[in-house]
Amino acid sequence: MYNTSKYAVDHNLGDVISQGFGEAETCMHPTLLAEQHVLFDEAQQKPITVFASSGDSGASSRR
Repeated sequence: MYNTSKYAVDHNLGDVISQGFGEAETCMHPTLLAEQHVLFDEAQQKPITVFASSGDSGASSRR
């Protein structure tokens, strides 16, 4: 998912990115999470709007 989003941002393939995730951020490796936040900042500078689903707890394996 990250590589696809990065390609879209790097190549200016649109002005909106919409994503939905089946797991909570707490399940992601901290390095990947940080890279994703940097990518979202890069998108904002273009300007590309990023939407992500929210309002659920995802498929978190942490309790």
